[in-house]
Amino acid sequence: SDKQNGSLLSIIKKTYDHFQRVELAPSLAFSIKTLFSNSVNATAISQICPSDSFNSYLVSICILFVLTGCSKYYVNEEFDDKLILNIDSINLSEEVSINSIDEYVNGIVLFSEYGRPDIIGSNTIIGAHSGYGSNAYFNYLSHLNLGDMIYLKYDGYEYKYEVKRVYEVFDTDLYVLDSDEFTKLTLLTCKIGENNKRIVVESYLLN
Repeated sequence: SDKQNGSLLSIIKKTYDHFQRVELAPSLAFSIKTLFSNSVNATAISQICPSDSFNSYLVSICILFVLTGCSKYYVNEEFDDKLILNIDSINLSEEVSINSIDEYVNGIVLFSEYGRPDIIGSNTIIGAHSGYGSNAYFNYLSHLNLGDMIYLKYDGYEYKYEVKRVYEVFDTDLYVLDSDEFTKLTLLTCKIGENNKRIVVESYLLN
């Protein structure tokens, strides 16, 4: 019924809002967001699972995703406009693809397991190679300075970030992928000549 669907939508929205705040599994939050925006999907689920038990059902899915590390399975994202990364200070303007961090990095890639520009409090991670050849897009990442601007066009909207930190880590330092209370864009690349190190540029959303 309409009342049941309304209750179901409310549960989905509350769960999505919770995941958006605590950032336990960004790609799962994105999936719930997509589900919430599609009333046909909501109606289909309500026929499968009654609204009063859907909350427990969804929590079970969330636990499964977190405990098994299955957050890399994400909703395919298709946009009318291309994703474009612009960094004027290093003369970079290139298209960005979306793919798993476990896959080979071809070009500039937004890693699907992590945040999105339109999810508050998430850490959007973009990586590319440095070195030699046509696939080395981030050679000058270390030349960025505090206060430099980074622009990311995503889903028809341009997001503006300000560089807050430029630093090096070892390839085993995975904390750079974590989220905190800020909505961030993190750019990653390998350090030329030291394959076990990474250049990290951390920037915060302004708009």
